[in-house]
Amino acid sequence: MHNEKASPWYQLQKYYPSIYGNIKKRQFSFMQNCVVENLNKGLDLDLYRQNIDVQFVARIYFNGITGIKDEDLFPTSMFNGKSLYEMYLEYHLRGIVTPYGRTILNQLIQSNQD
Repeated sequence: MHNEKASPWYQLQKYYPSIYGNIKKRQFSFMQNCVVENLNKGLDLDLYRQNIDVQFVARIYFNGITGIKDEDLFPTSMFNGKSLYEMYLEYHLRGIVTPYGRTILNQLIQSNQD
């Protein structure tokens, strides 16, 4: 799928824009609900900073996670898919965690490297 014009997503967007738009809305809604739930739970557990705007952070996360799928910006020749998602998640979490949350994040990262 290196050729963007051959991509099913590209063709769906070009030839069936209303279907593509509907899928994107549903994808956003599903992910938004999951991320908002996670953020609220993390706030309750003092894992995330209390001053974050939950709706803003959830939308930034969605934008980033869909943005890293852009083959022009993140070519598979440079970025392994799994490690790209892991790098993005770590980048995202480091921006919102409390010192307590950072300790847990560092422990999780360390345990995954062993």
